[in-house]
Amino acid sequence: MLKRSREYPHLLGEGGGQAVRMEEKDLAFLKQVCGEQMDQPMGLSQVEADEEGNLIRVEGILRPYSQKIVRKRLRKRYVLAEVGLFGRQETVLFGICLPGDRIWEGRR
Repeated sequence: MLKRSREYPHLLGEGGGQAVRMEEKDLAFLKQVCGEQMDQPMGLSQVEADEEGNLIRVEGILRPYSQKIVRKRLRKRYVLAEVGLFGRQETVLFGICLPGDRIWEGRR
């Protein structure tokens, strides 16, 4: 069904939306962040920051987009990054974990 759905335009946006074709790179991004079958929630990326809040190390699904971060909320454990999706730039929220977080220990 997924393979067939790529053949048809999809509606995006609020309200009426607009029809856009799902490209291979869009599908590759979705598989990267949600698993090959796209049945997993987006995982957390490990990041380390200096005292000023600048990211000095980025691992996980955020890594390819680390130079496209437009907003950081380290205390709230997320960053926003610009990602090329559906023929335009979309702002995507990436969950993060920092050293000292309980979940960090299981990821290293």
